[in-house]
Amino acid sequence: MDYISSFDIRLAKDVYYAGEKITGNVLLENTENIKIKGIRVLLRGKVHATLKVVKSGERRTIKDDQYVLDEKMLIWGKG
Repeated sequence: MDYISSFDIRLAKDVYYAGEKITGNVLLENTENIKIKGIRVLLRGKVHATLKVVKSGERRTIKDDQYVLDEKMLIWGKG
């Protein structure tokens, strides 16, 4: 049975810069009383870059993705 009817993470801001503390709320709605030992969050930050280059009349597109943040943390309860 599925006791959790909705789960959402709402960040305080849309954009965070290097060194800023990420803040927000975890919203959890359940249909019955349940025991929760803890809430863990996985944060993953990704950088995507696209370069469009024209050289000697030839067009090329260069794309790259890099993960710059990959962290797990317990935000409530016991691990």
